[in-house]
Amino acid sequence: MIETESNRIQGPTDLMKVYAEVVSRMAETLYYDDVEKSHFFAFRDACTRGQSLSKIALAEILLERNLHFKRGLFLGHWHGLLPLLLNKMGLVDEGVGVELSKYWSRFSDTINRDWPWKSQEKDATQLQESFFKNEFFDLVVNTSCEHMNFNWLTYVPAGTTVLVQANNYQIPEHTNIQESLAGLIKNVGLSEIHFSGEQDFPVYKRFTVLGKK
Repeated sequence: MIETESNRIQGPTDLMKVYAEVVSRMAETLYYDDVEKSHFFAFRDACTRGQSLSKIALAEILLERNLHFKRGLFLGHWHGLLPLLLNKMGLVDEGVGVELSKYWSRFSDTINRDWPWKSQEKDATQLQESFFKNEFFDLVVNTSCEHMNFNWLTYVPAGTTVLVQANNYQIPEHTNIQESLAGLIKNVGLSEIHFSGEQDFPVYKRFTVLGKK
């Protein structure tokens, strides 16, 4: 991790312009001939107030600390929307994403086509030690911890910056909800905490933790 002033967002207006560009790129894929029904639902959910404000808040946390990362690993990242946002804001130079299906992996590669990005079709909870031995990441991001167990953290090397989000929204697909910010901090078990906070939305709370493994 290094600090830099290059490509730095100058204020909220610039940030919103970048977010609008990222979302519009995702929207353009809805016109593709092979688009699936789930694609429309994913786009709808990604653009809700809670999701939009959560992603913007995450970017602001990194900006406020003047952070810059060489290569990020993205798990639970809204099919490429979040890493694209962070790259456009000058926060990460290269990225690798993990998707459960070939369809979403291809979609993620499509919207991230103009920077060093590659999506891999894998189960994030099944990543093994060999995966991290063969790859370099100075940042690991998972904004969907409520959708999976914390096995993905097992082999992340010590000293790696980790950024996570989770919520307490009880629906069937949320198999690992976090009841509180304190609970999330305990469950991720980072050696250092650089930021922790929560956002209160109408039907749920979203928790964010930034620190070192």
